[in-house]
Amino acid sequence: MRKSIARILLGLLGLLILYFIAAMIGAIIPNGNHESVETNPHESTEILLLAGPIHYDFLIPLTDDVRKDFAEFTSAGVPIFDPAAEWLLIGWGARNFYTTAGSYADVSASAVVRAIFGDSSVLRTEVLGPIRPDLDLPRFKVNEAQFKQMRQAILDSFAREADGIIPVSGNLSSRDQFFAASERFHLFRTCNTWVGDMIQAAGLPFGRWVPLPYSVSLSHSNFLAHEPTD
Repeated sequence: MRKSIARILLGLLGLLILYFIAAMIGAIIPNGNHESVETNPHESTEILLLAGPIHYDFLIPLTDDVRKDFAEFTSAGVPIFDPAAEWLLIGWGARNFYTTAGSYADVSASAVVRAIFGDSSVLRTEVLGPIRPDLDLPRFKVNEAQFKQMRQAILDSFAREADGIIPVSGNLSSRDQFFAASERFHLFRTCNTWVGDMIQAAGLPFGRWVPLPYSVSLSHSNFLAHEPTD
């Protein structure tokens, strides 16, 4: 009996190690995109990446075009047109896990299991004011066409009914809102692979599979961190 349990545990450990190795390899295998951003800083937009312990979000500058594209957020209480708002935070994740993660201590074991084996997904949006200048966040630049493609890919990630996007309860602040998303979350389709997909949708080079935060940071370092910053 003990030997059987030991074999099972060793097998699970082996699978976990293989997953981490695959996540590292997937981060350095390019997706096939070779398009680069225009070097003229006046014709490009800088997008930031905000890292958590297990999750990356985008920080997108609230330009006039961004406010227009995401104007329907206002009907759910996200103050997208607030003059004091400068950035749109947006991320994707497992519904049961993401909507209860005010702190990770709040997350139930069942939410973790569902996130691993399959759960519906949500997008979280929040508007923020100025970003502290001392925060050295990962970033990349997109030209106008790339930025438009990326915004459209994000919009296409929302599930919709006849009257538009679908708010989901579970707000973490007074300026955020969860919305139903269109794909399922599981161990191989994570919040971080969504980030990679949105970057790839802009036509930028990135890792082919980036399920972990380390995968995103490694892929960013390999493919996007060398763009000129001014």
